[in-house]
Amino acid sequence: MTDRILIIEDDTRLAEMLRDYLGAAGYRVEHAATAAGGLALAARDGFAAIILDLMLPDADGLDVCRTIRARGAVPILMLTARGDAMDRVIGLEIGADDYLPKPFEPRELLPGCVPFCAAAAVACGRTSFASAVWRSIGRRARSASTAR
Repeated sequence: MTDRILIIEDDTRLAEMLRDYLGAAGYRVEHAATAAGGLALAARDGFAAIILDLMLPDADGLDVCRTIRARGAVPILMLTARGDAMDRVIGLEIGADDYLPKPFEPRELLPGCVPFCAAAAVACGRTSFASAVWRSIGRRARSASTAR
């Protein structure tokens, strides 16, 4: 089963770059450019992880995080230009699992996505955490070596 990641990000170029990078690493990626679109996808489809921008055109990402967290335990990585320490603390307190300030190097995402998706597999009863992490790392390593 391929891990699915939802990106809620209004910057289309950034979202496409993330989709390409994560796709090459073996993830299936869906993109929503608005909070409303992201919330609709998150409610309808199951995702192993969500990458969430805080500054969306139609809602504050913190409110989106609260809504997603109230619905379930899907891992959330906040990706945002808000790099202030207090913003990070608030994001983590309301339910984000990790926080990556922009600008960032795309390679910084994979170390976060592997344990997120492994934890989601365990929560769904598909596998143990250790075997999920090692299987995921092996799959990503094989994908990266064949992509070169």
